[in-house]
Amino acid sequence: MAFLVQGRGKSEFGNVPTYGYVQEVFGKVSALSGIKSYSIVLSAHSGGGSTKLAPKVGAGEAQPADAATLKKDPARAASKGAAALAVLFDAEGIEDTMDWATKQIAALGKALTADPKNAKAILAASPKFRGYFAKDGAYATRYTTQAKVLKAALVKLPSQWRDLTSSDGVVLDLFRIIEVDRSGVSHEPSSVTPPTSKSAHWLMP
Repeated sequence: MAFLVQGRGKSEFGNVPTYGYVQEVFGKVSALSGIKSYSIVLSAHSGGGSTKLAPKVGAGEAQPADAATLKKDPARAASKGAAALAVLFDAEGIEDTMDWATKQIAALGKALTADPKNAKAILAASPKFRGYFAKDGAYATRYTTQAKVLKAALVKLPSQWRDLTSSDGVVLDLFRIIEVDRSGVSHEPSSVTPPTSKSAHWLMP
């Protein structure tokens, strides 16, 4: 089930509280009234990145909810965990969002070093990020620059949390910037076919 808040004009969205919005939809659709828990995917394209997604992750909406968070935003009670994913599609706000992502990576490094036996649980509880951009598009330089920022944050981790052959999961799986190299893909195409593995390239740290 997905709920999409669509902006208009110059990235105009209004004040849309993430969890309160979902709760309102559940309250108006009887078929959904029985849902007691859910996960959130925060996504943005173009100006929605800087006007909505970056401020939301910066404000903690992609973080697991603690007691203080729940007191401030009771609607989060049905989704206490971290956002399942935060995604930018050829969007503004990559710099601020990457600042948030690198802080998550640093926190993961500390948590994993302090408690390696609980690595799977720590990784599972973490927020996750994907940044997609069109090759040679208007956002390409900004995203490739931030891919270097991401790489610099990831290489600070102990090697075991960067080993892609590990069966325990690694931090590299959680935060990625991906170049989409496909004919016809532009900033605002009339139609988009999901990229295949041959047309989407993870900028490997």
